[in-house]
Amino acid sequence: MSRSLGRSLEPFFDPLPPIRGYGYLVMVWKLYWVLAIGGRDSTHPRRTDFLRSLTDAERRVLYLLEEWWDGWIKEDVLTTFTKGMLLAYAVVELRHYYDDEAETAGFEDLLLGTDDRSLYETVKTQVLETRQGPYYGYVAFRSHRERLKGGRVYDDPVLTDTTAYNNQLFLLAKVELLLEICPADMRTEKRQGAGIMAACQRVADVCIDNGMEMIGRVDAPEGIMVHMAGQQLRVGIDSSQLREPWPREKKAIGHCNYNPGAVVDGCPWLTTRLDRLGDDSDSSDDSGNLDLTDLLWNLQQLDMMGPPYYLWSIKDKKTVKVSDLAVTPPYAIISHTWGRWRIPGVNVEVSGVPWAVPANTRFDVATLPAMIENAVFPEAYVWIDLFCIPQDRNDREQQRICRTELIRQAHIFRNAETAVAWLFDVEDWGPTAAALAYLAIEFHNGTTNEEHTESMPLYNMILQAAGEHANRRCGLLEGDVYVEGYDDDDDAEVISWLSSLWTLQEALMRPDMLLLNRNWEPLVVWHVTITLDTIACLVMCRSLTFGNSKKEPESKAHMQEAARQRSMRLPPGPREIYVLFSATGMVQIARPSQLTALTIGGKRVCKHSRSQAIMSVTGATLWFRDNDFQQFSHPESPDSMIFGLYEPAFINELCRLVGGSFFLCRNEGPTMTAPPEVIRQGETQIRVTSLVCGSMLPFSPGSAARFVSFPEKHRGLVDHPSVAGWRIGVGRDPWTGNKGGDVRLPTVVVLAANCEWESEPPVASEAEGRPESLSQAAAAANPEGARTITCRIGPRARPLKGTVQGNTPASENEKPSVIEMDDVDIDEWLSKFGLDTFAVCVMSSRTEVRGVLLQRPGFGHGPLVKIGVFEVEDREGIELPEPCRVDWTVM
Repeated sequence: MSRSLGRSLEPFFDPLPPIRGYGYLVMVWKLYWVLAIGGRDSTHPRRTDFLRSLTDAERRVLYLLEEWWDGWIKEDVLTTFTKGMLLAYAVVELRHYYDDEAETAGFEDLLLGTDDRSLYETVKTQVLETRQGPYYGYVAFRSHRERLKGGRVYDDPVLTDTTAYNNQLFLLAKVELLLEICPADMRTEKRQGAGIMAACQRVADVCIDNGMEMIGRVDAPEGIMVHMAGQQLRVGIDSSQLREPWPREKKAIGHCNYNPGAVVDGCPWLTTRLDRLGDDSDSSDDSGNLDLTDLLWNLQQLDMMGPPYYLWSIKDKKTVKVSDLAVTPPYAIISHTWGRWRIPGVNVEVSGVPWAVPANTRFDVATLPAMIENAVFPEAYVWIDLFCIPQDRNDREQQRICRTELIRQAHIFRNAETAVAWLFDVEDWGPTAAALAYLAIEFHNGTTNEEHTESMPLYNMILQAAGEHANRRCGLLEGDVYVEGYDDDDDAEVISWLSSLWTLQEALMRPDMLLLNRNWEPLVVWHVTITLDTIACLVMCRSLTFGNSKKEPESKAHMQEAARQRSMRLPPGPREIYVLFSATGMVQIARPSQLTALTIGGKRVCKHSRSQAIMSVTGATLWFRDNDFQQFSHPESPDSMIFGLYEPAFINELCRLVGGSFFLCRNEGPTMTAPPEVIRQGETQIRVTSLVCGSMLPFSPGSAARFVSFPEKHRGLVDHPSVAGWRIGVGRDPWTGNKGGDVRLPTVVVLAANCEWESEPPVASEAEGRPESLSQAAAAANPEGARTITCRIGPRARPLKGTVQGNTPASENEKPSVIEMDDVDIDEWLSKFGLDTFAVCVMSSRTEVRGVLLQRPGFGHGPLVKIGVFEVEDREGIELPEPCRVDWTVM
């Protein structure tokens, strides 16, 4: 994770302007200097050096803060009022810490400037002196002065209860400029939240502005009474003024307004550990030690960071070697899909391309150069696979280049200036633009506190009018599945780009990519260019805003039904987008993790080598360097793959990179798919169930969005050493014969259990000097020298409480279901299961433990399955039991 923006700013103060204080004065002061040095209109002599010193994520943070503070998103008076209050707080602190009036006046002149001084004076007059304005203004201001006197200045003023956008950007400024040293995952969370809200607000702002232009005085009874210009007027939407948000004139890519998208720090897991060692975050989960595998991975990442081997020159219409150019030029990247429509054995000679290009039935590859030229990219060069990855499999040098470029996909995509997705299936963006406008207005209305604005009736009127344009299908999802709601097992027909595994990797590498239709026209809503992650954010925010009732449904089935009912209330266009992004899991690209490609890629199409299709975005590529490479040849043998999908070497490398979080993914469906049955095996009766194999893994065959992964980094949590010995293989369920990814657990830490279990005795070196565990002990009946000992959970000093997610106890005897509950006594929860069930530690800190819930389907010895995950926290501290040598296998 990168540094805070405030820490990056410090070397560019010459010298650091002396400012005393510890509260919002410091935050506003640093914000002033960040924008004064690096802002869009800055003429500071060190601006170029400052911007070059920033990472891509820090530059996006700078953009978000400037967009918010300078009002590029003209939200409403609420955000302006917040800015004025922050300036007022800063001035109060300034006068509190400085006695010299001349010095104070000098700082005020710098802090306020010309434009902000008038805003400050307005707030001062309306709120601080006459006590007008929003009801909390004067009280919050007076409380802030009292906190200063008491030396407590970090308490948040009550001025963010306006809109979700305003709140998230305020919190972003706080962690970047005030709380410069904070846990890495806290800064990641605030950056994600600010990016998501800003992406939605950009679209909502322009839609509300255009909607307000349609409002006029009416005499019809359906109008509403509002207070405008000192009088009561009946207003409504003039239907003759209704305009569609999709411009009918073709808009070139190079003429689109800049939109940074929503994801602030794309693929942070691809940053080398060498870079992370210089991080100023309070990350106690990284010891800073590099083992040999880490070193090899870092060297590979550094080697992969160079420019693409080939680029396509738009002007010269030919493939060029980047090494032959004087400098690496800015380039655009084009994502598209064609492999499923390849014509076997047919290749086309395209002028300027040094190899024959595979033909397909979707488009004529010979016309591709002209289409790219007519799209009017702002860059002179583009990267597109057909023209930039060698397609000649008989030339060993071309094979070497192709192999290297496949590994380097993430760096090639991330370094491109512009990224676009060519959606050949879509001919007209009109219905999609109208649907997104509706979702954006709905977002605006749902995240604005109506207690602090008198315009909510007008906003709702605009939403109703937008629904008239959003009553057409978008053409992104085929069939009628969107009408009845979506189930994880439905085979919904989605457009080809959204069903390819290769394009999923590309979307994760560049979630800010623009979307082009068949005619290479970008998707825009009014004048706002729409990025892929903006759509994901609008869908995500709708689920969060309208997804919680006063009493949350306790079962997953009830939650899915509630989601279906919410989608049914939407007009056809927005409903299609909502269902599409929810069903395919694409909503997760707004908050991606290193495992997202696995968790949502189950139903994606890939003709050959699924491991190669997503390895670059996951960072797990060492396994591929030594393998023989034959792209688009015969697929690997399913017998050697986990679920017939992925190379075991690839999955194990990814597991090592991710760590314990790999096993902490939540399964959105029940692990067991049928009630138990009792069968006879020899003289023993065994209770078995129909299992989902690979229950410990973040993927399974035929599932589009079944798993939701945790983020890789957890505040203060580290993997328990026992997890390093867990290994993934290709095994078979001994009860059903189904083949899947089994996980062997030689050693575990059992935090809770509803039964006793067998373990090998600890070796002498492990037992010496260690106190007896408080919650786990060997049964006294075991004679000395026994090959196994019996373990059990002893009494606790206080209950172990936390969150559980997974199978319900009723899943053993009734229809399987999934539940998520808070404030659960873990021991009491496990006691409700009839089968042997264990809570096993995966990650821990002094006060928190996260782990997996494992259950043995048959009585006695045999494989286990993961039925859920848990999180427990105890501020007084959690003492972990000693590890047990159990040699368990989890299917």
